Amino acid sequence: MKQILAIFVKDARRFWPEILICISLLVAFVLVYPTTWRVEDNPLSGGHMFRFFGAQGPMGVLAYCLVVLVPVAWVILTARAIHCDRLVGNTQHWITRPYDWRKLLAAKFLYLVTFLYAPFFIAQCVLLREAGFNPFHYLGGLFFNLFLLTAACMLPLVALVTLTKGFGRLMLVLLGLVLVIAATAGIVSVVSYSSISLPDLLSSILGYGLLICGSMAAIIVMYARRNAKVAWLTVLALTVAICLMNFFDPDAAVMNHYFPKPAAGTALPVTFAFGAPGLSPPSASLSGDEKSVVISIPVAQSGVSDGNVAVEQAVRVSMENGRGEKWVSPWEGTIADRFLPGSRNTWLRFQIRRKTYEEFKNGPVTLRISVAMSMAHVSSESVIPLRDADFAVPEIGVCKPTHWMWNPDELRGISCRSAMNTPQLTNVSVTWKWGDCRAESTRDQIKSNDWAGGLDPGPAEFGITSVWDAGVNLTWPALTGNVTNDAQWSLCAGTPMRFTQYETTSRLREELSIPAFEMPELTTADQLILLKYR
Repeated sequence: MKQILAIFVKDARRFWPEILICISLLVAFVLVYPTTWRVEDNPLSGGHMFRFFGAQGPMGVLAYCLVVLVPVAWVILTARAIHCDRLVGNTQHWITRPYDWRKLLAAKFLYLVTFLYAPFFIAQCVLLREAGFNPFHYLGGLFFNLFLLTAACMLPLVALVTLTKGFGRLMLVLLGLVLVIAATAGIVSVVSYSSISLPDLLSSILGYGLLICGSMAAIIVMYARRNAKVAWLTVLALTVAICLMNFFDPDAAVMNHYFPKPAAGTALPVTFAFGAPGLSPPSASLSGDEKSVVISIPVAQSGVSDGNVAVEQAVRVSMENGRGEKWVSPWEGTIADRFLPGSRNTWLRFQIRRKTYEEFKNGPVTLRISVAMSMAHVSSESVIPLRDADFAVPEIGVCKPTHWMWNPDELRGISCRSAMNTPQLTNVSVTWKWGDCRAESTRDQIKSNDWAGGLDPGPAEFGITSVWDAGVNLTWPALTGNVTNDAQWSLCAGTPMRFTQYETTSRLREELSIPAFEMPELTTADQLILLKYR
């Protein structure tokens, strides 16, 4: 223990400027970041500062700069402490001293805990308190965020630091790693069918497991044996494995297991019907990169029982034409559409390569669409009057009203903040009133339903902040298409707001079969685009 403390004190005395700068940046972050939820985020707000610095002003820009500067300071703090007793080579001064590698590693760990982890933990607690939350209620999330920080950042960083001789070499390695990640992301965007990822079923567990095991193996090899070749091979294997996960998504391999097809004769909790009266015709349009075609299938959705919601997660499509030619798409992530009780018309969309589209559009095909759905049930509900001040919402966190620029006395919505993560999937409903809230007339009222959060958010979201935007965006009635745009719609103080939270109960796979389906033609504008580039 004396040797561990001696190394720790030596590093603390030598690198006090780095420690001071790191802690100062973290203190500045704690002081400045609350402005991101205190300033009303109104893109139409007046004032010259908003033209150059955005809706949150110069303090908001400084806050987001500190989000970058704090991790950079952590890199410097870690690299300086480990490089002073570097492991690469055979001429290090500490090799001639009676240093045990276990004690040397323990001293570096104590250094990081004291000057990185402890200040970070305190900063997150202070941010929670400043945002109106009790930190003791979120200890699980706070420690889970420390675990994510360790697995995703600190262990890989320490592994790379132990493999380099100095800070300059470390920067080159980090730059090379960034280029590899960028190249992998570019290739994935070209070969991928969808820009929306699949539900996180297995990939995060495997990813964090690989990072922890690979990084710890490289660190132990360097401290115990100082074998740089074996450590570099370990890091290379880890990098290749992480990159391959982007091409062979483990979530796609287990989709059928996590979203099983209901047994025959079982009543489906949600159904889709094609060809119902009143539906629009199918449509086709070019994707953003013009290399694929997006097919939109109009369907009538029904079947969701009271107290439940069905959330669309992913789709997979198979087609077969009269010549016996088949095409099966991979699972594609979708923008999670949420279906409440009752019937409604909606769209099922999927992408297909232009070449495949041309092959199958000349004749009827048998189209089969598999829709991965998550079913959720009401777990809690509360009705809270809208206030012209901060108010607590058990299902979300803390909310505050926002105002119109041209009429500061009228409310246009709310903005909410949550602790450690976005909230569990929550439906927010409120009634809008036409005209002045001070008038007694109650004619022309419209109910608005909006969503916040997501299914199974977890105890914490990885980040250096412990306070997150809950993402409550109440839709202005004039933008829904149901009313005229020249109507003056407002939210009145005292109006009841209903917050309904849902928890996942089951997952299933709904199958829709459409025989003799005719592939729709591209829009005229898309056809002209294709002619232009031929």
